[in-house]
Amino acid sequence: MSRIPFASILITIACAILTGCGGNPHFMPRTHPIFAGLDEQKLSNSAKAMLAEAKADFQLARQGKEPSHAKYASTIPGTHSRVFEGRGYELTLVNKDEIVCLCVGPKIVLKSAITGGQPFEYDEVNRLGD
Repeated sequence: MSRIPFASILITIACAILTGCGGNPHFMPRTHPIFAGLDEQKLSNSAKAMLAEAKADFQLARQGKEPSHAKYASTIPGTHSRVFEGRGYELTLVNKDEIVCLCVGPKIVLKSAITGGQPFEYDEVNRLGD
């Protein structure tokens, strides 16, 4: 009777899981660069400075902390989500408890002051309980 090594089984299972989840940007989001898809090379120096503040605040939001550069602007009615305004960006700390799911995580919109064109949206909002 042939024996399959236990390690081979674990590797096969791990590969299957990672292959299935690898295309989802919310699967291990910290392994993806922040604002993937935004061409930072084309930004002006002032836009790069604003983007650095946006990145720092987004990193804090990932950890469940308040932003250090953006200022509180409002709370979204009917939720616990809070909106913060920064130089050239709007950061939302999403905390929405719906009947069928809970949505939690940071979402950011980089405005044209940073992008030089169309706004750029990025989020790491997790939907739990779908």
